[in-house]
Amino acid sequence: MLLPSLLKSGDQVYQKVIKQLYQKMLLLNLLITLQNNKVMKTLYIFTILLFLLYIAGSCNDDQQKLFSGSTTMHFALSDNELDSIACSFLNTSESYITVNLPVELNGYADQNYRFRLKADSSQTTAIVNKHYQPLEEFYEIKKGEYSLNVPITLNYSAELDSLSVKLVLQLEPAAYMSTGISYRQEATIVSSNLLPPIPYWDGYYSSYFGPYSRVKHRYILSELKLNTFVKFEDYTEWNKLNSSQKTAYGMQMNNFFAENEIYDEYGQRIEPWMN
Repeated sequence: MLLPSLLKSGDQVYQKVIKQLYQKMLLLNLLITLQNNKVMKTLYIFTILLFLLYIAGSCNDDQQKLFSGSTTMHFALSDNELDSIACSFLNTSESYITVNLPVELNGYADQNYRFRLKADSSQTTAIVNKHYQPLEEFYEIKKGEYSLNVPITLNYSAELDSLSVKLVLQLEPAAYMSTGISYRQEATIVSSNLLPPIPYWDGYYSSYFGPYSRVKHRYILSELKLNTFVKFEDYTEWNKLNSSQKTAYGMQMNNFFAENEIYDEYGQRIEPWMN
């Protein structure tokens, strides 16, 4: 640098002046550096504080958007149940089935929350006391809790052997609550004793049980007590059996119909199909 080189030349006075000037320049440069660092540090801290305040404000805004006003509620149904909940009496010997409808809060559980369930008369085909038990006057989610399973009792009726009925329930929160998730304010329960379709009968079952009929299907369920026939996709379970097991089940039902005079839904006797 220029100043160090000047310090090596000239008389002592000149050198002293130059040295003092150089020291002052170094000190000034140091002060400027420190000042800049202080400013940068201050700006950095100030920026962090502003950022934290912004985040806190954003969280408060989000909470206000979610929970401002009244707490809301909705049916907490799975995606598969949004369209309807299918209930069948095929798998039970009882004359009733209880379905638990989950209702959830969105907001604060800082008090008891009452609500009603109302059958939508314009969509419901089920008849109270015949196809389902009367609903309670109101239901209540207790303080500190966020959900409640509402039991809906369905009754068996002989007509369910040939048709299905539906119960469409609408959620009616208390007047001090706001409307919740719009597409989760309604739940549909379909009740029947109808047999599920077996689209793979000819490919998987006919070799062992002969031609299909609903009456034969019911007797297979009651006599063999196999879950294989309850749902149409259960043919995969049937395929896990070996050939000897399948033949034994087929022979058991063949002998049953040979020994019992049973007629199908068309008035035709179900004849044995194995020699």
